Amino acid sequence: MRLFYCLTLTDDVFEKSHKMLKTLRSSSEEFDKKRSLRWVKTANLHFTLKFLGEVPIVEIPQLIDSGQKAAAGMTPFTVKFSDFMRLGSRRRAVFCLGIKTSPPFQHLSNRLERDLVGQGFAPRQHKMLRPHMTLARLKKTNRALEKSMKKVATKELFPKSMKITGFELMKSQVHPTGATYSVVHRFEFSD
Repeated sequence: MRLFYCLTLTDDVFEKSHKMLKTLRSSSEEFDKKRSLRWVKTANLHFTLKFLGEVPIVEIPQLIDSGQKAAAGMTPFTVKFSDFMRLGSRRRAVFCLGIKTSPPFQHLSNRLERDLVGQGFAPRQHKMLRPHMTLARLKKTNRALEKSMKKVATKELFPKSMKITGFELMKSQVHPTGATYSVVHRFEFSD
């Protein structure tokens, strides 16, 4: 089973993100004749905390325990959206929306990371998590498209902030038409 921990969007941020994706999609059509972009379905938008990959179903109780430990003692906090960016290499890249890390966000991320690495999961590649919401995957470099996207993706277009009240352990099922996600477990913070 393919699993990951993530922050899902609140209703207001989901609505704003849906409008943002529509605007970005329509503005990219002129420069994306070769279909070098694959857009993320609005229902799949999220901020990944930790990607686990294929995990045997028998390990789910242990992963729920890890999530509960990470959530223990956490109170709701707000994250601010930072900027539209391109991450990755020439051959494989994503367009995404970043969030500014805050002490509570980093604390949650570090707690989860420590527990999972202790269980044998691979540590994240970068010391600091670079939280982002993937909007589209870029199959190959297209400078005109990138320039157009950055021009359209102004601060007014995307959400300002989001209140985080918990996080999810998600299951990802890959299909020819794209991935579908379903919640395995929700971890709530105490008020």
